[in-house]
Amino acid sequence: MSFLSPLMLLGLLGAMIPIAIHLQGRRKAKVVPFAALDFLLGTDKRIAKRLMFRQVLLLAFRMLICMVAAIILARPYTSCRSLGPKVAQGPQAAVLIIDNSAAAGYELDGQTLLSRSLESASQLLVQLGPEADVAVLTTTGGGKEELSRDHLGLRETLNSTPLSYRKARGDQALQRALALLAGAGHERKSIFLLVAPTEATLPTAFEAPADIGVRVLSPSKKASLENLAVTDLEVSTDTSIGSRGLRITARVSNFGDTAQVAHLSLRVGDEIVARGEVSLAPHESKNKRFSASLSEGVRTAEIQVELQDDALEADNIRYVVANARDEVSVLLVNGDARAVRHEDELYYVEAALRPGDRSDSGTIIARATPENLGPLTLSDYDVIILANVPVLPGAQVRALSEWVLAGGGLLVSMGDSVDADRYNRSMGPLLAQELRSALDLRRGRKRSPQAELRLSKLELEHPVFSVFAKDAPGLYSASFWQVMLLGPTTSVKNRRVLARFDNGAAALVEARQGKGTLMLLSSTLDRDWNNLAIHPGFLPFLQQSVRHLASKPLQRANQQVLVGDYVPIDIGAGDVRIEIAGPGRERMVLEGDKIEGHKSARLDGIEVPGLYHVSSVDGSGAIKARPEATFAANLDPTLGDLTLKATNSLERDGTRGEGEQATPSRRIELWHSIAALLLLLLLLESCLSLVGRRTGLVRDS
Repeated sequence: MSFLSPLMLLGLLGAMIPIAIHLQGRRKAKVVPFAALDFLLGTDKRIAKRLMFRQVLLLAFRMLICMVAAIILARPYTSCRSLGPKVAQGPQAAVLIIDNSAAAGYELDGQTLLSRSLESASQLLVQLGPEADVAVLTTTGGGKEELSRDHLGLRETLNSTPLSYRKARGDQALQRALALLAGAGHERKSIFLLVAPTEATLPTAFEAPADIGVRVLSPSKKASLENLAVTDLEVSTDTSIGSRGLRITARVSNFGDTAQVAHLSLRVGDEIVARGEVSLAPHESKNKRFSASLSEGVRTAEIQVELQDDALEADNIRYVVANARDEVSVLLVNGDARAVRHEDELYYVEAALRPGDRSDSGTIIARATPENLGPLTLSDYDVIILANVPVLPGAQVRALSEWVLAGGGLLVSMGDSVDADRYNRSMGPLLAQELRSALDLRRGRKRSPQAELRLSKLELEHPVFSVFAKDAPGLYSASFWQVMLLGPTTSVKNRRVLARFDNGAAALVEARQGKGTLMLLSSTLDRDWNNLAIHPGFLPFLQQSVRHLASKPLQRANQQVLVGDYVPIDIGAGDVRIEIAGPGRERMVLEGDKIEGHKSARLDGIEVPGLYHVSSVDGSGAIKARPEATFAANLDPTLGDLTLKATNSLERDGTRGEGEQATPSRRIELWHSIAALLLLLLLLESCLSLVGRRTGLVRDS
């Protein structure tokens, strides 16, 4: 124990004052004999001993009171090892950087990392003392971004620091701190980082000037932050469960050091429609697929996948909005019409594009023959399929070529009516690649597996095949016994082979022509040259091909944005106000100069993850919902990585230099406790005096 004012200990001599007063009182007191009292004292010596004990006890209390008062004036204190950094009081400049990103919402032992950091920041203000100029910054921007001695205001800033859904930007916060300290006139300058040291909060490369100390006070201490997160969510069409089927793929990541099982639930609208689980090794990511169907008449699906029972709630849920398919107008040109329906060239094509002939298939089909193709208005159609069509007249070829250049999608399939040489001469502008000759593997042979080809080397990342699994059994099991071989070409800039046969020959070729797309299938769309049409892969293959040619995917997911991004909102004719309703009570309005004379407006301030619904208001005040403009906002997928990193390369003591750090300690004032003892002694002395007076056993000295 030490004393701030040791000279005040001379006051201990004051303990002699009660003794002096007591002795002086005994000498001057006049003795008056009292027969009755002498008789009592003589007959009851026990009362005499009690009187003596009370007098001695009262004298001792009065001596202790004098001694304690002197000790209090000397201001005693002791020191102990501090769990935080060494902090010196006095004039200085300090910047406190608080991590209030979504990751700071991680719960550890019943407290969030943010609340732990704010407690540490309050303690730092006390340790720095009233003469310190302090600023408070946050990793997401904000705080009291100026040096100030108004510590009361700084405490209010700390208490009002919100938990943000943005990603931490520790590098930007450090640069702002350096700019503040550069203009400070103090010799001692410090930066205190109250953050969990992760990739997001600590920059990979940062070097502070030699006179600035940097300290990291992790709210997690050395505890490992185990975390599971839903990092991605995609929606596509699942035709295996119907024309309105959806395939939802959630990406789940384990950012911890131990294996975990993630429990997931799929919600479509307000209803949980599926549950599942994924086993994850440390630092492993996996996809979990769900299937669901849209109800009849539903055009927009609001979908979310949620993770159960995890310490960081912010990244446990991810949202996506999927719109129902756009209608595609398809013209089927039949080159081999038959009276028997199932033998017709387009029998299987029509069945695949309109399964069950349902009105909600999303495809409008028109039929034509090569003879009546001329009078048709081609601009009425998104896609045209030439199925085993003989050579067309030059005028029709030119019209089709111009239609493709303007943005149309053309699929040409082979058959017995196709003559390779005549096609090359007359219909070259409509071919994705030049034809060479037909290959018939059954000619002169008995039918056997060796006389058949199978599909191989599919471009699974292409939209046509993206809905298939890696093994694509519905396609690879199909047999082809007659195909059209394609000629060699050096034009590879706008051409791509999407599928090949196992002998290396091209099966499906795509080529860009102007704004449109050409596709060439080197076999038939019926069962004359292959049996693909009776395999389960034929329906999704043809639907995906038509949608790709029309630039209208089967399932179009609405735009997805990250928290902190801006969103462009289309403005319709007559709109005077755009209203956006977000999660909870989040509500934003675009009007006036923001939309007048513009085709789109920029929506800023996306701060909360969730689903945002858009509606417009016209001049008459009528409100029109715009479900096609609904969008989902999600957290940055990297935010959930809470892997802790070493801080040795970042921390430094600006007053001592590198590697010369003193053991941090803090002072504990003791006089508060001793003052409480003084009050207790005064109370006991008063009680003892009062009891003595009432019993007559205490005399004034």
